[in-house]
Amino acid sequence: MTDERHQPLDVAQLVMEAHERTRDYLVPTPLEFSRYLSDQIDGEVWLKLDLVQRTASFKFRGALNKILSLTEEELDGGVVSASTGNYALAVAEAMRIRNRRATIYVGNDMDESRLGILRAHGLDLVVVDGDAWGAEMKPAGWVTKKARSTCPRTTTQLL
Repeated sequence: MTDERHQPLDVAQLVMEAHERTRDYLVPTPLEFSRYLSDQIDGEVWLKLDLVQRTASFKFRGALNKILSLTEEELDGGVVSASTGNYALAVAEAMRIRNRRATIYVGNDMDESRLGILRAHGLDLVVVDGDAWGAEMKPAGWVTKKARSTCPRTTTQLL
């Protein structure tokens, strides 16, 4: 695994750092054996039940790690991301822990009830023309112009 500059990453070290940063906010995640899936592959399959985490999703773990890794100065500049659901809620909860708000880009095809849920969780929404995939492209340009921090769904800091 490499970083954005194609330098090798010490994944074990990154995982240990993420654990240290997030452990006070995460619930131990139970595992449940799946007989059905185990039979399908002729091996053992255990399901990790991240639904016990805040926001009922594994995405909280990654968003929390990213948000907790930001400096006060970076947070002061603002945090942006794009999502239509679980990840947006995860970012909102992580930002709440830091006593901040985030801006989330969403497509204009999103149902009004979902927009209401995201707003109720303290997110500032920017509704852009197009669908969720189009909304994913917007924060990068905004960050470049406004010197903000992004909280993408894919980054080594989401370990």
